[in-house]
Amino acid sequence: RYQPLPSFWREYTFNSTRFRYNEINNILTKSPKTKDGFLLTETLGCRIKYEYEKQQPPQRKKVILGKIIDNFIKQIFKKYNIKTEGKVFEYKNHKIYLEPDGYDDKNIYEVKKMTYPQLPERYLLQATAYMYFFQKQNTYFLVFTDEEFTIIEFNLQDNYLQELFKTIDNFFTFLPNTNECKFCEFKNKCKYYKDTTEYINGLKV
Repeated sequence: RYQPLPSFWREYTFNSTRFRYNEINNILTKSPKTKDGFLLTETLGCRIKYEYEKQQPPQRKKVILGKIIDNFIKQIFKKYNIKTEGKVFEYKNHKIYLEPDGYDDKNIYEVKKMTYPQLPERYLLQATAYMYFFQKQNTYFLVFTDEEFTIIEFNLQDNYLQELFKTIDNFFTFLPNTNECKFCEFKNKCKYYKDTTEYINGLKV
C-alpha cells in the first residue's frame, strides 16, 4: 500500500543529525551480542564470508551508520509503545541473538530503507525467524524509498520456515551460501564463489 511519508519518517530525516560521534561508543555497546553467540543476521548469511570478515572487519563507518539508524528507529517505536528489546534463543547448542526493530502482542515490525520496495528473500527469512521465536503470526515491513512509503504484510509460512532452518544449519556446518556471492567483497579470494549474475537479452541485471 502506497502512502505519503509518515510523520515519524520526517522526524528521522530532519533530526538524525542530532546524533554526534561522542554517542557512537555508547550505541555500539548496547547490542546484547556476546562472544558466545551469533546475531540472527549472521546466521542467515554465508559462514565462509563470516570467517573472512573476522580477519578483515567491515568498515567502521558502515557499522556506525547502521547502529545510529537502528538506535533512532527504536527511540521512535518506544513513543508508540512498541517493544524493541532483543532476546536470545538456543538452537542446537548455539545461542542466537534476535533483535527485531519492534514488536507488540501480535506483530513484528521491520523498517527497511531500500531503493525500490521489493523484499529480498533474506529479509523474509529474517522476519520468519522473528515470528517463529517471538510467537507472532504477522510481520509488517515499513519500507521507505526516496519517494514513497510502502507497508508490506508478510505471514508465517511453512516453506519459509523450512528454508530458515536449512540456512541456519548450513551456517553452523560451515557450508557456503551462494546467494551472498553476487555482492560479496571476498569473491575474488573465495574458492566457493559462484557467479549468480542474471542476464536478460545479453544484459546484466
